[in-house]
Amino acid sequence: MSFPALLIALFIDRVFPDVTGWRQFAWLNNYTAWWTRRQWLKNLQKSAWLGALALVPLVAIVAWLQYSLVPLLGDVPVFLFESAILLLCLGPANLDDAADRLAQAHGGDDAALGNILAESGATDAGSDKPAEDRIQQGLLLAACRMYIGPVCWFALLGAVGAVAYRLSEQMQASTDGNRDSSWATRLFNVLNWIPARANAAAFAIAGDFKAVAGAWQQCRPDSPGCDSNEALLIATGEAALGDVRDMGPIQRFDNTLQLAWRSLGSIVTILGVAWLLTLI
Repeated sequence: MSFPALLIALFIDRVFPDVTGWRQFAWLNNYTAWWTRRQWLKNLQKSAWLGALALVPLVAIVAWLQYSLVPLLGDVPVFLFESAILLLCLGPANLDDAADRLAQAHGGDDAALGNILAESGATDAGSDKPAEDRIQQGLLLAACRMYIGPVCWFALLGAVGAVAYRLSEQMQASTDGNRDSSWATRLFNVLNWIPARANAAAFAIAGDFKAVAGAWQQCRPDSPGCDSNEALLIATGEAALGDVRDMGPIQRFDNTLQLAWRSLGSIVTILGVAWLLTLI
């Protein structure tokens, strides 16, 4: 991982929100549809992970560029390549814009709110919950998918890690039918395991440490309703925010958004310190 490339990508994303127009993944749906129409693949549908093979050629191309071709061109092309790939793997939407749209949808139609949550990359808490809870939880989940996930995998594996995370997230988001049993959901849950826990740890740093630690301890895999990455993020994120009952909706959403940015800042700071230590 190049830490300067990480900083540049995050800086461009924050300063130039129009960059989200570059991050379009409509082609991925067409590619996945083409892949799943292969006859030999249809004959092997018993494997729950078989669809993950569709990711292999895309990830292999990025890995070849990262480890073979681009390094031959020098340090500057490597820096530009890593910055560009991470920038394209963030989002795809802008978190601030998503928060504004969600706040405007507050008090409106439940279906419209659900659509905005889906477009923001957040798992909807369900129309049976108050809109404030759905938006708050949606922002907590969206922040992990948009930023923490690709940043964590970029730190671990470089550009190829960020690409694998984003492609799996987009495939999971576009999966039709029963998502709980789909290969895309299973693959994304595996890749989101580390980012979810890194995000939960960052909540402890950026929010109420004691409350987050207690929520994490209670949110075990065998606990009812706490058997997923999303459940852990919601439990620890709400613990970090503290009591929100006396807050107005706008203040509540703003606090959630600020917690998300502080959590990302905490992770980036830790990565920066680790990078500096490697230079000593």
